[in-house]
Amino acid sequence: MSKSKVQKVKEQSMEIQVSSTVLGETKTTAKKIKVRPFVTTPAEVSVMFGAWFPTGDFAGAKAEVTIRCPCYKEEIVPVFHQVSKMADELLDGEVARITKGIHSSGITMNQKHSLIKCCYLDP
Repeated sequence: MSKSKVQKVKEQSMEIQVSSTVLGETKTTAKKIKVRPFVTTPAEVSVMFGAWFPTGDFAGAKAEVTIRCPCYKEEIVPVFHQVSKMADELLDGEVARITKGIHSSGITMNQKHSLIKCCYLDP
């Protein structure tokens, strides 16, 4: 008879360096975040929302938000709902920011579309 070992996993905090480059300007900051270790190969929920809207003279602008989040396969559906809500809110904010002042009247925005990918990889 074999005995199974129960592995206790606890959330840890760690400090990481975050670097972002926007329009050629790089900013680096140190942030302390909680790290969730996985004891099995995690699934990944990836959500991408985008919106396109005309800016005039046959030109347009597009805003996209993509979020990827690892989780256990049993958590795919609730994580998908959380990530979808977050991406939708971020996209709405970006569209509002971009369209502010650009043809303030008459912008007709195409309906947001989404591409959703969920996958689980066995070890």
